[in-house]
Amino acid sequence: MADENGQANREQYTKPAERRWDSFHIDEFGPVVLRSLTEGEKTKFEMSVMESGGKDYRKRLATARRRLIILTSCDVVGGRPLLELKDEPLLQSMDGLHSQIIFDRAQTLCGFEAGDIEDTIKNCDPIPVG
Repeated sequence: MADENGQANREQYTKPAERRWDSFHIDEFGPVVLRSLTEGEKTKFEMSVMESGGKDYRKRLATARRRLIILTSCDVVGGRPLLELKDEPLLQSMDGLHSQIIFDRAQTLCGFEAGDIEDTIKNCDPIPVG
């Protein structure tokens, strides 16, 4: 709730996020439910993008796309995550059109502008892990 001046107050910044959802249907795939990310989850995702795949831009981009799909995809009934990060290699076999549709919707739902993830990958050196 805003303060007397109409500005956001401390509570609005610090209260736990209420998830936003995006439900849609893809022909030949079925119903899809995506959930938004919290600030902490979004930051962790962005850091993982910078750490993954070494210097190969294409590998890092593919990894980022699959990870965002994993982090946002939920079951239709309870909103529980459907996938785990260990499932990432399995998503390589997914239909490219379906993954593109899901990635685009997930990107928008999580507050990324078109090209943000690609730009992050292009403009940063990989962070050494270990």
